[in-house]
Amino acid sequence: AELCGQESELCDEVEALLKADSQSKIWDSDSLLETVLEQPNTFQSGDEIGPYSIVEQIGTGGMGVIYKAHDRKLQRHVALKFLPTGMNRDAHIRQRFLSEARAASQLDHPNICVIHDVSETPDGQLYITMPCYEGETLAQRIRRGPVPQIEAIDIAMLVAEGLACAHAHNIVHRDIKPSNILLTQDGGVKVLDFGIAKVEDIQLTSTGLSIGTPAYMSPEQLRGEQIDARTDVWALGVVLFEMLGGSQAFPSRALPDILQSVLHEADNTVQTLANDLPPVLYQVLQNAIARDLQQRFVDISSMRDALYQARLTLSQGDSAQATSRISTGGTTVASNQRKSRAYRWDQQVLEQMASILLPELGPIAPVLVQRYANTAADLTEL
Repeated sequence: AELCGQESELCDEVEALLKADSQSKIWDSDSLLETVLEQPNTFQSGDEIGPYSIVEQIGTGGMGVIYKAHDRKLQRHVALKFLPTGMNRDAHIRQRFLSEARAASQLDHPNICVIHDVSETPDGQLYITMPCYEGETLAQRIRRGPVPQIEAIDIAMLVAEGLACAHAHNIVHRDIKPSNILLTQDGGVKVLDFGIAKVEDIQLTSTGLSIGTPAYMSPEQLRGEQIDARTDVWALGVVLFEMLGGSQAFPSRALPDILQSVLHEADNTVQTLANDLPPVLYQVLQNAIARDLQQRFVDISSMRDALYQARLTLSQGDSAQATSRISTGGTTVASNQRKSRAYRWDQQVLEQMASILLPELGPIAPVLVQRYANTAADLTEL
């Protein structure tokens, strides 16, 4: 209305275009795959690709189709990630695919999916060989409901640890989301898919082009502006919100709606969890999902440290409650199980133990405590 003035016909046309745009699907990395995958490069169980035998297809993503395969040479299972057929002929996308392998191969960290090799089939299909982890994605975990606060903090801390390693190598992930975070069966956390990572001095995208999944993209990323490690801080904050609340912070599928929510309503979105979270954890969310870069955590390490302090605060509160119950005559589950030698523990006892170990072991302490609790017969052994 401000730009069109008295040009009512022009105003009607613009409004019609805006309405049509809001009803159209966004073009993120996942929908792009569905569109260009005209003839999927499907393999059947038993097909041989180099030294590997295909076992089954285990997933698809914006930058690839993934198969579980058996490494006949080393006698182990691996994951093979193939570039979709419809994208394989594009030299620009092939370069991005190779960049994923090079970027991830630089990173040696327990919370980052490692790359074994990158190769090519005789007919020119690129693929990356990775470990085949047993577990589920964080997206699959969230579908079952909100993640308990302590567990959500632990996951976020371990993701932050992996991202801190990447940022130290001048690599910004740019597509942190629940489906790119794997929770392994042994309690570990792996950051997956550095397919759109920006490596310093490597420009694979034209100026102004935003690549990622819009619902998790920072305001500056959505606007196509220059980004830095703080865009991963934003995305991890949005993931943390989703873990705690059980639903997406910015769930709309229409790009204009996401832009509106992220650029103008992010503060209101965070406030929806204000009454459900302890102040120390709510403050972490506020500082991570801050539209103003000056108010956001300055780097991922600062966010990790704030999560660490939040966990200590919550653990100390839970420990105080557990101690109170014991002092009034209550018997912990752990005490009973020492007699029956069953592996069932009072979770608050384990959390108290982890809080004691956190200053020495760092954020991996809760994982280690839980892992050894699964095999220890009594408290003394643990």
